Amino acid sequence: MAKTQKLEGWRKGSDWKKRIKIDFRKLQKTKKSGGKNKEFRLKYAAKNYLDIAKILQKKVVDFQTVFTPNNLSQELAFLELKYYLEILYLSIYLYRTV
Repeated sequence: MAKTQKLEGWRKGSDWKKRIKIDFRKLQKTKKSGGKNKEFRLKYAAKNYLDIAKILQKKVVDFQTVFTPNNLSQELAFLELKYYLEILYLSIYLYRTV
C-alpha cells in the first residue's frame, strides 16, 4: 500500500514486523521461564517490546491519516491494518502493566 501511495518510511515494513515479533517472543519466553532476576528481565523485555510497539503504532496511525484506498484490494488491506492496530493497542495496554 505504501508503495502505491509513494509514502516515506515504509520501505522497512518487513523489518518492523520482524523486530516486533522477535521482541514479543523474548517477552513471552522471559515470562514463562524462571531463574535469577526474573522480575528485572521481565521489565526489561516488556520495555523493549513496548518501545517498538509504540513506534509502530505511531507509524500506522500516521499512515492511516494520509492513505486513501484506490481499489478493493487496497480497501481490504486497509481494513486488515485497522484490525492490526486494534490488536497493537490491546497489546500495549496489557503489557504496560507488567
